[in-house]
Amino acid sequence: MSPVERRAEFMRILISRRKSDIHELARDLDVSPRTIQRDIRVLVSDYPIQSISGNKGGICLPDWYHPHRGLLSREQKDTLSELLSMANEHQAVILNQLIAEYGSAPVKQK
Repeated sequence: MSPVERRAEFMRILISRRKSDIHELARDLDVSPRTIQRDIRVLVSDYPIQSISGNKGGICLPDWYHPHRGLLSREQKDTLSELLSMANEHQAVILNQLIAEYGSAPVKQK
């Protein structure tokens, strides 16, 4: 995996999780913690990555940063909402995650 691909995956993971730590990211990306630190130095110029010190610290994104929000069309959101009524519990969780990340606020299952 090239550095550009790794950094894109790094951001995909961080956007999904919202918070992680260097060792977890290094394990997930199969690189050293030092490589993750170098990637962070590169990525902070383009993304609002924050570092939190202390026992429960790590790398995170601010609550306001959701780069994919609003990408779904009205028809796509309506279709996902309709599918919620037929979904099992696990599928409903995934559909709500998609709507929350790419659409708007999660839709309650009926």
